[in-house]
Amino acid sequence: MVELKQIKHFVAVAEELNFRRAAERLHITQPPLSQSIKALEETVGVKLFERNTRGVHLTKAGEAFLGESLEILRAAQRSASVARQAAHGEVGTLRIGYSASAIFSKTLTSALAKLLADRPLLELQLCEGNALLHIASLKAGKLDAAVLRADLDENALTGLSVSGWEMNRCSCFSPQAIGCRQGLPSILAK
Repeated sequence: MVELKQIKHFVAVAEELNFRRAAERLHITQPPLSQSIKALEETVGVKLFERNTRGVHLTKAGEAFLGESLEILRAAQRSASVARQAAHGEVGTLRIGYSASAIFSKTLTSALAKLLADRPLLELQLCEGNALLHIASLKAGKLDAAVLRADLDENALTGLSVSGWEMNRCSCFSPQAIGCRQGLPSILAK
């Protein structure tokens, strides 16, 4: 099986066309780099480089392998980036409840637009309903946040974080365990 480290080694040699410079770029010595390339060629079953006294050149197979190898490295970088974004709540689905009048708030629509611009991998699910339904859905874990224009009894809000803004008399509610994980309450509070 081809390893990601071998792919990195192959790309460095293919781009440098020189084992010494590739080894320096990778911060390793030349013998382990040569061994890695040899093992890669054995695994793939073809010669990827032509080595002679004039230097190193890619074979036809090496040229084809380079394109795929670059794509593999880009995919690995994307995977790591997506994992970091997921850890920060920037990937996945954010379920937001709203009251009918709250959706007409310029503050809310601007905040949602900013949220999506800042987190392009985030999917929003907007759910219209009344305040009491949304409070129950928040507590049951069916919503991540709710934006409401309603005066609610403090007892009904037990276990919820509340962020508000005076201009539109709206409040953003979220379970305390989630808090501002997705960033919506903090964006709306600005």
